[in-house]
Amino acid sequence: MPTVLVVGAAGGLGHRTALVLAAMPGGVTVRGLVRSLAPSNAGKQQKLEALKAAGVELVEGDVTQPATLPAAVEGVDIVLSCLMGDDKAMVEGQAALLDAAKAAGVKKFVASTFSMNIFVLDPEKHFMVAARRRFADILAASGVPYLHVNIGCFTEVFWGFFGVFDHSTGILQYCGSSDQKLDVTTYQDAAEYTARAAIDPDCTGVVEFAGDQISVAEVAAAFKEVRGQELPTKCLGSMEDLTAEIDRRLQADPAAWPMYIPLMYQRVIFDGTAKLHKVANSRYPEVKATDMKSFLQQRADLEATAWWPALGKLPSEFYVSTK
Repeated sequence: MPTVLVVGAAGGLGHRTALVLAAMPGGVTVRGLVRSLAPSNAGKQQKLEALKAAGVELVEGDVTQPATLPAAVEGVDIVLSCLMGDDKAMVEGQAALLDAAKAAGVKKFVASTFSMNIFVLDPEKHFMVAARRRFADILAASGVPYLHVNIGCFTEVFWGFFGVFDHSTGILQYCGSSDQKLDVTTYQDAAEYTARAAIDPDCTGVVEFAGDQISVAEVAAAFKEVRGQELPTKCLGSMEDLTAEIDRRLQADPAAWPMYIPLMYQRVIFDGTAKLHKVANSRYPEVKATDMKSFLQQRADLEATAWWPALGKLPSEFYVSTK
């Protein structure tokens, strides 16, 4: 069985994926690359302890410091990048990791894509995917066998950073049609599928998985079935309205475009542009995908599961009507 290096092993997706790999029958050797073996953050320290208890070998390194990478990739068959960061980390950092991996003879490189179908989007127009697309081009030209895993939107992010559920009002907001299907996948399901795809020698190129493909109207129906109460929904306008709002904000303050990322994601998800059309859940039937209904049954407190930038509430402008 292969030796897999999970990069970003202390992160939300990375530590889950490393644990899944470590638990697989057949003896997968798992190494986890982390920036610090003694983090000051108590939560990260707990993750490291859990990884060590599961038999994961932890190594210290940083993709923004290329000299730390050769030792980390030595003897590795598969590099699985779960990096989440700024453009420097996602492009230059992953490129440095790829260079080290190629020099070490790594057989497969799994990029940190984990998103909707970014390959149908123009990176000049859709800034939020530009870094992933730039690295995808570098990876394709490297000659190293590679894999991109598309999962749509993380289910946890749907209830948080995606910006459609206003926790202050309890209203689920959207643009366009409430019947447009959205792809959502929990972090744990993404880890389960990614771990299997990473060590599958026949899985290369681009593969898609989804925990659920569900519309806003169906989310509201699932909420009512599970919680026994209505989930109010509100249409903020057409897709043209949303595009106009994004353009208005960009013109008003071009440098602040990272603050508008949720709206940019909403545009390509609510209009179906970045929809997943080749979902391959059946490739690994042992993984039981968590649909939205099951997620709502498991998570009593949606606000506690939502991911917020810098552990703070989403700025109010995320909820400003496009009308």
